[in-house]
Amino acid sequence: MNTSNRMNLLTAAAAIFPLIIISSPAFADPYKSGPDIYAGVYYNFASIDDGFDRLSVETMSAKIGAQPHPYFGIEGRIGFSTDDHHLRGVDYSLDNTLGAYAVLHLANQSPVTPYFLFGASHVEIIATSSAGTTTEEDSDFSFGAGLDIEIAPGLSGNIEYLQYYDNGTTIIDGMGLGATIRF
Repeated sequence: MNTSNRMNLLTAAAAIFPLIIISSPAFADPYKSGPDIYAGVYYNFASIDDGFDRLSVETMSAKIGAQPHPYFGIEGRIGFSTDDHHLRGVDYSLDNTLGAYAVLHLANQSPVTPYFLFGASHVEIIATSSAGTTTEEDSDFSFGAGLDIEIAPGLSGNIEYLQYYDNGTTIIDGMGLGATIRF
């Protein structure tokens, strides 16, 4: 995506976001003020696929977000590797991930709510061997889908797929299991 397209996208997002916030009271619970604020944790089973090898790494991540409208939310996430994958004398880890996402909820009356998310992720991969340590980091468009399953009022379990990164040769994606608390 070139700089002009990025600026157009940011300008459109900056123009639309206040309209969503302003319109949210029309859909809100009359006994609650402000957007739903939520936080959660995930255990992720991620893979790094470079076209030759597919490495499995496990990560922990945390998210915090706001849902100003029943069908729309925004959230930020941070994650880190909990283990390394050893391949041909090299230890690989998905050292950290950072992301900002828009979340589209398919709100309904059941305790299961499907959602789609898209945004941007920044990833950092570390490879350590007897020859030393190499770090690669980059950012890319991200997308995914998941299910929120209400366990109790304000508490839900989550399962989701998220593709963090795809530069044409390397893909980083994974499945996550988590829990979310709404305030």
